[in-house]
Amino acid sequence: MYKLLFEKVGDIRSTYAYLYVYLPGDSEPFMAIAVTDTRELEFTFFRHENNVVLTVQQLQEILTRARSFLPQALENEDNSGMP
Repeated sequence: MYKLLFEKVGDIRSTYAYLYVYLPGDSEPFMAIAVTDTRELEFTFFRHENNVVLTVQQLQEILTRARSFLPQALENEDNSGMP
């Protein structure tokens, strides 16, 4: 089993930061974890040159990271002073 890599990304066009998920050795993410305008998690899968195969443990890690990321992203936006 390989370890997934997570990168927090900020974008001025997006209300909330989001997470990119990478396979080891890849320079392009295979997934983005974002917070919607209704303050819910959203998972976007990107096209990848190879099939992305994940174990149950890796899926659980993605969900765990996403669940802990959500309140952080909401708090950062709530504290930013932006409307």
